[in-house]
Amino acid sequence: LEDGLPHTNILSAHADRRGRLWIGTRGGLAEWRDGRIVPHPMDGGSTRRAITAIHDDRDGNLWLGTAGGGLLRWREGKVDALGSEYGLSHITSLFEDSERNLWVGTFGGGLHRLQNGKFIVYGVQEGLSHDATYSAAEDATGAVWIGTYGGGLNRLKNGEVVAYTAKDGLRSENLGTIVPARNGDVWIATQSGLHRLRDGKLRAYTREDGLSERLVTAILEDRAGRIWVGNSEGLHRLEGERFVSYGKRDGLPGDFVLTLAEGRDGSLWIGTYDSGLARWKDGRFTTYRGTGLEQQPIACLYEDADGTLWIGTFGGGLVRMRNDRFDALTARQGLFDDNVLNIVEDDRHRLWMSSNLGLFRVEKNDIEAIVDGRASSLSSVVYGKNDGMRSAEANGGGIAARHRDGRLWFPTQKGVVVVDPERLERNAHPPPVVIERLLVGENDVALRAPIALSPGSADLEVHYSAPSFVASEKVMFRYRLEGYETGWVDAGSRRVAYYTNLEPGEYLFRVIARNEDGVSNEAGANLAFSIRPHFYQTTLFLLLCGTALLFGIWALHRVRLALAMARVAVFEERNRIAQEIHDGLTQELGGIAMQLEAARDRVETAVNLDEAAESMSYVQRARNLVEGSLEELHRLIWALRPARLEDADLSEAVGRLIAELEADGATGFAYRIEGTPVELSRELERAALRIAQEALFNATRHGHASRIEVQLDYEPQALRLTVKDNGRGFDPQASSPRRGRFGLRGMDERVRRLRGTLRVESGVGVGTTVVATFPRRGRFLRMLDATIAWIAPISRSE
Repeated sequence: LEDGLPHTNILSAHADRRGRLWIGTRGGLAEWRDGRIVPHPMDGGSTRRAITAIHDDRDGNLWLGTAGGGLLRWREGKVDALGSEYGLSHITSLFEDSERNLWVGTFGGGLHRLQNGKFIVYGVQEGLSHDATYSAAEDATGAVWIGTYGGGLNRLKNGEVVAYTAKDGLRSENLGTIVPARNGDVWIATQSGLHRLRDGKLRAYTREDGLSERLVTAILEDRAGRIWVGNSEGLHRLEGERFVSYGKRDGLPGDFVLTLAEGRDGSLWIGTYDSGLARWKDGRFTTYRGTGLEQQPIACLYEDADGTLWIGTFGGGLVRMRNDRFDALTARQGLFDDNVLNIVEDDRHRLWMSSNLGLFRVEKNDIEAIVDGRASSLSSVVYGKNDGMRSAEANGGGIAARHRDGRLWFPTQKGVVVVDPERLERNAHPPPVVIERLLVGENDVALRAPIALSPGSADLEVHYSAPSFVASEKVMFRYRLEGYETGWVDAGSRRVAYYTNLEPGEYLFRVIARNEDGVSNEAGANLAFSIRPHFYQTTLFLLLCGTALLFGIWALHRVRLALAMARVAVFEERNRIAQEIHDGLTQELGGIAMQLEAARDRVETAVNLDEAAESMSYVQRARNLVEGSLEELHRLIWALRPARLEDADLSEAVGRLIAELEADGATGFAYRIEGTPVELSRELERAALRIAQEALFNATRHGHASRIEVQLDYEPQALRLTVKDNGRGFDPQASSPRRGRFGLRGMDERVRRLRGTLRVESGVGVGTTVVATFPRRGRFLRMLDATIAWIAPISRSE
């Protein structure tokens, strides 16, 4: 105590950034300076506070935690306090993080975070009559006139508030636009008409003054000091003490006027509810049609120093008008909200706008780049409750204001918010990016390198974040999966990436982020992983498949070559046998027949007729046997001849067969093909040709037909063969197997094997009709037939 300590019970100590040592005692604060104790009494020394925690921030403030006295901010001897009304009582610890948040630990009161707000708020806590505000305008004396919705008119100056309500003469306490005039009058828009405040007295304007007592939506004082008023019945100008009205009859595009603005040349811009934009100049109205503004209400108008007119709409975003050209910017180009209620410009040529979702600002240069085609999107800096606003929902339309000190005033649902664009703190701390989880399906994967996922891990989720306590909802992310994506994906504030149907391979997931002030962490965070392939997706499997394919092609070639050689051998053997039969046995049997005929001639000249007749019967019988053998040999040779189907399809093979028969005798033929010949299975073609051969043989050899009609019908689902002759015919009901009936049985067996039908119509003396119907087979079955046809010659040759 004799050295200057306020109390010998030391509760805390802290060395600040300037190297000073601060000492907290049960009796107050002291500093160790130049080898001695310097006490720092507070509140004139009348209150001795127990200093339990000390911390200095980057702004040079010294924060002091007390036991029961709340949180103190000490700067150059000046003290501000936050007490128990903020939940701060017995403080045990203090800490400032990298984002300049001040963390306060308490004894029994939990953990608190303090941060500098970007906005000052004036509401009921600060003395206003109502939190819902709709306008805030500054007069020549520096007083701010605030219109509330439900609490009347408020005058704010030097922290004191004076309210004007219904008891003072307001017909409605639901106010809109407030315009302090140069002569000291204050013009007030209400739901029940127009009011004027002069020398503390309120006057309401009625129809007797040329103005209805309806909702007033806009008020403007022009450079000449004239008062213009817009409402649901048109545009009105004060002349003396009466208003002159303008409507559609005078050239105004619509009677519902929502907002007014004065141009640099003294013209008046008029925004309507559903009729677009108009301009009043030199006593005439000009309407701008075909601009798209007729489709949504115009909420606000602002003309900048360059003469560019900026138009805020309900639902249509922000519209720029320059040299009679209109360009719209919406959420698709990066505008925060398509409802633009107010537009104000700061000294850095940034447009500040309000909406139902919050305040936001954009750079005019970014807008120009989009309009000129040099960019495709812009960045909106958004402000809300985390920036000090009590409500992000703004009110009004065209009634925000910039005051003489450069601060911007915006009405909201919970007070008027004030921001100084030149004193905004910028968060220069890049957001730290981390990858939190990797999910395969619903299973977490440990994030320990190397990460090798099992085969089939095609559906992934990567969860990432940027731990931040300053407007964390405004942190924006971009990510890319190298090995799958070539460009960056703008994820906005979403913190998970989804991937499906990923192929086996090596991947690198990268994610970067930027904070609410556009400061980016380009390094971001990375996650490398791989997906192992199934065996059938490996290189070894592909090599094995390739080898098997090559071997299969080689084996197929060998089989095909063997089959071809087998068929050649079969054909050569067939031709040899046919030639031997033709040149040998056929000729010999033919010679026997000739000898028998000669014997018959000699017998016919015999004297003894009985002997001759008996000899004749034996000769005739032998001749018949020889003829039967010749016919059978003929049919056998016919079957052994090289197949007509080797170099022709069925229709052409039948045609050749008919041509051969027609050249051998006097029988006339008619051959017709219905439909388009198509590819048939080899077995079907062979069966149809054999049936045609049998039917034609029977008709010519046994039926002695003079005319035969053959028809092939290629139907979509079937093939039909019809052979009709005018020969002798036969009785189908006869039970004895006459000569040739065995051929009919063979035809029937061939048709049945192919699941077809055979119909034979005949009668003695009326000819015969044979109709064979075969169902057509699909491509797969034809391929199977072809395979069987390749293999069959080998078994036959064996």
